[in-house]
Amino acid sequence: MGLSINGQSPELSLLNIISKLSVQQSVAMERLATAKRVNRASDDPGGSIAIALFNSELAGVDAALGNAERADAMLNVADGAITQISSLLTDIQSLVTQSAGSSTLTEAERAANQAQIDSAIEAIDRIVGTTTFNGQRLLDGSMAIGTAMTGADAAKIRDVKVYTRPADATSFSLAVNVASAATKASTAATGWVNMGGANTTLSAETTLSITGKLGSASVTIAAGADQSAVITAINDVTALTGVTATASSTAIRLESQDYGSDATISVSVLSGDEDFVSGGDIAKIEGTDAIVTVNGAAAAVDGRKVYWSGNGYSVSFTLADNTTGSRTIQIAGGGATFQLGPGSTRSTIGINGLYSWMLGEAGVGYLSELKSGGSKDLNHDVAGAASVIAKVVSQVAGTAARIGGFQTYEVQSAVNTLTKTREGLANARSVIEDADYAAETANLNRYRTLMDAATSLLGIVTEQRRDLLSLLQ
Repeated sequence: MGLSINGQSPELSLLNIISKLSVQQSVAMERLATAKRVNRASDDPGGSIAIALFNSELAGVDAALGNAERADAMLNVADGAITQISSLLTDIQSLVTQSAGSSTLTEAERAANQAQIDSAIEAIDRIVGTTTFNGQRLLDGSMAIGTAMTGADAAKIRDVKVYTRPADATSFSLAVNVASAATKASTAATGWVNMGGANTTLSAETTLSITGKLGSASVTIAAGADQSAVITAINDVTALTGVTATASSTAIRLESQDYGSDATISVSVLSGDEDFVSGGDIAKIEGTDAIVTVNGAAAAVDGRKVYWSGNGYSVSFTLADNTTGSRTIQIAGGGATFQLGPGSTRSTIGINGLYSWMLGEAGVGYLSELKSGGSKDLNHDVAGAASVIAKVVSQVAGTAARIGGFQTYEVQSAVNTLTKTREGLANARSVIEDADYAAETANLNRYRTLMDAATSLLGIVTEQRRDLLSLLQ
């Protein structure tokens, strides 16, 4: 049998192996350099489709997360301003309460208190006018949700505030039905018959404890005081109690300043003329809340103040005195709308204005009226000022709570959800796209070893063929 040097060439087989190893080595090096397992569609056709879809979804989540974080920052600015306003209102309330004890204050002290109230109200208006985020005012009412009423409805329903609405809604109608009006607490049915006439006087010095919605106060009335003097003494502490006294044909009548079941009156005779109150001490008398339905559903009512939520809306308004029957409120657009998720996930909140002429309640008064020369400054109506500031403090606290609730349950929960969603999507994409560094390093070392072996074998085969050709010569 003869020696043949023809047939399949081992060199070609080795060169083919070396070529394949070179390609594989390049792929491993590219994956290590880019940290990606899939660098082009040919690396994993199905995986490249999944990666593209994940990238698209991640882009939407990233945009929504940025919007939510921006909304959170904006509401933090509003909350900080409202906190400062609340602090100023507390100072005003303290000054009004001090001034309620008129017998212990000089005119100079009262004037100083009024000057401080004026400064505090001006500071509130300044804060409202300068609280901005990205050039937009937050607390001036420009971010309130709009409402409209016509005719008698506008006279009977006041101070309408819409706190939330569906983001995509353009208008909504509220059908309001008032079955019964709110009432004040009153002693009209009880009567103080022993002070039934203007010429009736107290038989002895008498001390009363009077308690109302705002608190309690002790009143000492001198012996021999007539009906007018007793009424004046009770009204001097109205700012502390929320209870007023007036003369009627048969008695002195006590009445709460406010309406509703929280408006109460109770009187105890601590000493003196025990027969001052007919039938003994007056146990707690309460007013009544209005009975109201909105779009057929019972509303929550505090005196004349009505609160209703439904269909994505949250609304409050105040009824005028003795309002009954059917009324209509039309809600329009407006408010601050935030993108809190991918696609069409949006939420809207109404941020109502906090200027001094906007804070308060129809029939009670507004904060601006407490400034010098106003109808409820310390020289005109301290009791009215006390009632107004109590309403305003509660109103601003409610505004802060609603913004805080929206921030916590809508914005911050969206941030947390989107952060987790982004983490999950990024991890899912990473499983498909990212290179396994340990595996690729091991592969690269393996390919290098095989390449070295193949190259060595190619050298051996080449040397053998050269030796064989040498023998044949």
